[in-house]
Amino acid sequence: MIDKNEKNNKGRVIGVGLTGAVVGAGIAVATTLALKDKKNQQKLKSALKTAKTQAKSYITDLKTKMKEKAKEIEPDLEDDIEELDKDLS
Repeated sequence: MIDKNEKNNKGRVIGVGLTGAVVGAGIAVATTLALKDKKNQQKLKSALKTAKTQAKSYITDLKTKMKEKAKEIEPDLEDDIEELDKDLS
């Protein structure tokens, strides 16, 4: 048997779900209307190009730093490997 609290919780869950659906639909409509304007489309394209350029730059910098760190660490690793070989012999 379902008690009153369970019925209330189900009603709340359904209400929250419907509210989320309405909000999502509203955002989709607003976005569609905003992108109908050519100026807004150009602004979005420009913003995406800028973000892409910045992401590429960040990745390139990160790769460079990783390579530098690897060169820095490599001699220590070679020494450790030699010590391990001696210990195992």
